[in-house]
Amino acid sequence: MPPKWPARPRRLKDAHEAINRLWVLEGPLTLTGTNADQRVPVAPSRLGAVAFALAKELAAKGLALPAGTDLSALAAGVPQGVEIPAKTWSNLVSDLLHAGRHAVVLCGAQMPAEAHQAAHLLNALLGSEGVAVRPAEPLATVQDLDVAVQGMAAGRYAAAIFWDVNPAYAFPEAAAWKDALAKVPFRAWIGLVEDETAAQCQLLLPESHWLESWGDFTTEGAEVLQQPTVGTLYDTRQGEDVLLGALRALSAQAPEAYHAYLQARWQKSLPALVTFEQALHDGLVKVPAAKAAPAFKGASVAAAVKQAMGRKADAGLELVLFPGFATHDGRHANNSWLQETPDPISKMTWDNPVAVSVQDAQALGIQEGDLVTLTLEGTTLRLPAVLQPGQAKGVLALALGYGRATGGVAKGVGVNAFPLMGLDAATANVRGGARLAKAGGRKELSRTQSHHRMEGRDIVRSLTMEEFAHNPKGHHHMPELVSLYEDQTFPDHKWGMVIDLAACTGCSACVVACQSENNVPVVGPEQVARGREMHWIRIDRYYEGELENPKVVHQPMLCQHCDSAPCENVCPVNATNHSPDGLNQMAYNRCVGTRYCANNCPYKVRRFNFLEYTAYKTEPETLVNNPEVTVRPRGVMEKCSFCVQRINDVKIRAKGEGRSILDGEITTACMAGCPSDAIVFGDLKNPKSKVAQLVAASRAYRVLEEVGAKPAITYLADLKNPALEGGSHAH
Repeated sequence: MPPKWPARPRRLKDAHEAINRLWVLEGPLTLTGTNADQRVPVAPSRLGAVAFALAKELAAKGLALPAGTDLSALAAGVPQGVEIPAKTWSNLVSDLLHAGRHAVVLCGAQMPAEAHQAAHLLNALLGSEGVAVRPAEPLATVQDLDVAVQGMAAGRYAAAIFWDVNPAYAFPEAAAWKDALAKVPFRAWIGLVEDETAAQCQLLLPESHWLESWGDFTTEGAEVLQQPTVGTLYDTRQGEDVLLGALRALSAQAPEAYHAYLQARWQKSLPALVTFEQALHDGLVKVPAAKAAPAFKGASVAAAVKQAMGRKADAGLELVLFPGFATHDGRHANNSWLQETPDPISKMTWDNPVAVSVQDAQALGIQEGDLVTLTLEGTTLRLPAVLQPGQAKGVLALALGYGRATGGVAKGVGVNAFPLMGLDAATANVRGGARLAKAGGRKELSRTQSHHRMEGRDIVRSLTMEEFAHNPKGHHHMPELVSLYEDQTFPDHKWGMVIDLAACTGCSACVVACQSENNVPVVGPEQVARGREMHWIRIDRYYEGELENPKVVHQPMLCQHCDSAPCENVCPVNATNHSPDGLNQMAYNRCVGTRYCANNCPYKVRRFNFLEYTAYKTEPETLVNNPEVTVRPRGVMEKCSFCVQRINDVKIRAKGEGRSILDGEITTACMAGCPSDAIVFGDLKNPKSKVAQLVAASRAYRVLEEVGAKPAITYLADLKNPALEGGSHAH
């Protein structure tokens, strides 16, 4: 599968091209759900029953069930306790039947075990098992860790070495873990940043960063080598070398270093005529494609069906525990870039409030930012609440990876939700019987967006396929704008950008890429709460329709580099001006911080550096800075520069080689970081350039073009392909 493949079926030039359809059935609103063509809120505990019911419907319409599969205990149609309209259910069944082996059913990693089994059954039934879906290696579960804890408590271990794990933080029963570990005579820890497990060990061994390390890994169709990009900054070793050192104490035959071990192992497995040096040069070695998935075994389906049908809603609410967007399971909690990157759904930073559905919040009298108590099986957490449109009624959602007790960045940020996780691997992340109550008091939320409607303004255009067929641009005729200013001329180049909203998923990778490339400072939760975040690019997220299940759209918003920029004519010191190649420039050492430009910008994309964030940093913190970009002082405006340092680098290289700049040769940081290839940058004066051709596309429009700013960024309208009343199918 080529990289960035998933966005290709959405890049349409006209309404006659084929397009796929994404159905999402989920409890909490997820990033995948916001990109769905058709989204249906369903409590996670009922997903297994829904999937098995779909399988029964498809079998009744002629698809052959795998041998031994028994669905006789299921009633036909939508399972009891699930609110899915009859027409929606009929369209879903029809779409799956029509797509056949070209459909794929995916189940979230945190969902109950029977939901996973039902998803596998659907893929086997449709014929996509082994074609669109590959079997994955089983992962260790919290249940496996519980077995190890019991072994330690019984005194069966003489030594324990912890490497790249933190069970002292992540094991649900922290007291039981601590007591059991204390019975292990020797405890060693290997890692980058001291964590909760390190605090319970006698020997701490600092590990090299992965950029300082050798390694390898396997991906589909290839085995890949990893080599160090920098030398070790400190007196550290990579984890493999630490373990080999321990082996040498036991056996004289153990390799001296992991590099030698890796080289010897690769040399044995490499094909003939391929040396280790050649493999290192190429970066990878192609391997045969993965074997076909084993045949689906239907014998265990009856038990899973019984379990899915018997899973009744407990008294109270259903809690879904999921890896934090920024922190995952806590391993990234000390990365301040990630902590300050807004969650694509809630727009929260530096915290993990519990997400409550609009219906439940109304019933419980909970307002945004209220402190609440969340109680489950004797464990109570006190944390703020956010109201989440689109979340299924009766469902709560809470991110893991916060509430760390160690780390200069992570310590004290948010609440540790692992104590609420179950020890049964089948339902560890989906817990019934949770109770929520107001605790009194409020907390100011560090949120980057607090208003979620466009209020009738033409900002993000999202078209259904029917709308796209009748009105490709999605708006009424725009009258010709008259300006007092003469049009600017650009002698050599006119840089511009196109962002395809049908390909953009709202993942925020561009936000972090821009921050890394352009030395954008981290300001912390207090300043974010005051609206002083410094990101040069943001992802605006808007709701449309009823709050119980709204349509969601995402839009990257950055400096538009307007030809008639409202910011330029109000700057009293000419710190912001237009370049001969169409860039809205900032002279940082000329800016006196009046902020007139920010007040006059209709896109609100200029940032003011209120405080000194960088002057007092020392190594190794300063090593994170890009030497090609100025580190700005306090009291100046800053904003997107279209990565002017990258533009100039290509200009200089092309001039030295006596040639013109090639189309696509300049890559901005946001463009390079976009996993769906939604951003295109280039020269608008070159009619053959990709960016110039996209500007002329039928879906193209500019934001707030009625104000006459003449932005250099063009957006392509988002496309949605919902199932219509007539039951149209995706192609």
